[in-house]
Amino acid sequence: MLWKAYFWFIVVFSLSVYLWLGFPRIWEIMDVPFTIVGVIGLVGFCWEKRILNQLFWKTYFFADVIWCVVYSFAPPHPKDAALDMRGISESVSTIFGWAIIIPAFVALFLYSFGRSDIWED
Repeated sequence: MLWKAYFWFIVVFSLSVYLWLGFPRIWEIMDVPFTIVGVIGLVGFCWEKRILNQLFWKTYFFADVIWCVVYSFAPPHPKDAALDMRGISESVSTIFGWAIIIPAFVALFLYSFGRSDIWED
C-alpha cells in the first residue's frame, strides 16, 4: 500500500515539476524518457506485474542511477528558470530531489534484482 501511495506521489510530483519549471535546459527534455520508464518500472513493482524482462530492468536501474548523478551535476538553470524556482537554491532542490528519488531506486532495485517471484515462469 505504501509503495502504491509513493507511486502516485511520484506521478503527481513529476508532472507538477515539469509544468512548474518547464524545460529551460536540454537536461529536462532528456530527463522525461528516464522518468517515464522509471514510472513504468514502479507500476511493475507496485502491482507485481511483469513488464518487459528482468535484464531490461537490471540495465535500466544502473542507467537511471548514472543519469541522475549526471543530471545533478548538469549546468545550472538559466537566470529565468532560477527565478521560477522562487528563491530555492540549486543545492536545496538537488538534495530534495535525491530524497524523493532514492525510494524509486530502492523499488527499481527490488523489482530488478529482488523480486524473483515476478520473473519466474
